[in-house]
Amino acid sequence: MATPAQLKANRRNSQSSTGPRTAAGKTASSRNSTRTGLYAKSLLIEGEDPDELAALQQDYFDSCDPQGPIETALVLELLRTDWLLRRMATVETHIWNLSTPYARDRDGYNPATHFAHVYYRIEDNLVVLQRRVASLSRSYHRALHDLTRLQSLRAKRPTTQTPAPAPPPSAEIGFVPSITARRMPRSAAASSPAPGSPAPGPQPPAPAPQ
Repeated sequence: MATPAQLKANRRNSQSSTGPRTAAGKTASSRNSTRTGLYAKSLLIEGEDPDELAALQQDYFDSCDPQGPIETALVLELLRTDWLLRRMATVETHIWNLSTPYARDRDGYNPATHFAHVYYRIEDNLVVLQRRVASLSRSYHRALHDLTRLQSLRAKRPTTQTPAPAPPPSAEIGFVPSITARRMPRSAAASSPAPGSPAPGPQPPAPAPQ
């Protein structure tokens, strides 16, 4: 069972979240409250303050900043169990207060042991109440665990980014591509002058036959 101090600590820890920061996020968060208003009103019974419940709901959505229907359902479960735990605390107070006059009317009542007399009368009711509180506390922490896990996975999920197109190849100024010489026939290569040798002059005519 979560003690009042633990519940207070949970609420204090949840407030460490800054909630939505962008204008779009704040707008979405405000719509969450609108969509879930009917759900919150269904939790109310006579004697409970609707403004207090609405403020608690807004605090949960601002601090938890749920994204999507699953996270929203988990936040609503936190809201429900938190509100019912508060109700059970009020019920326990009422049980003690309502039983006080009957305890005083018992034979052998001693003001010095007032709480013992009252507890003796309401013990069975407190056992039932304790079971209800324990069940709600388990539901609260289970929803909180699931919400934390989902949001942690969402934070680690990489965002899809379109790669930037590669820049076109730039032409190098003054670069002249070399042309590979084609292989010449052997006969042409044999008749070609060696590099650096003077070009052959005109040949003298052959002597006439005697």
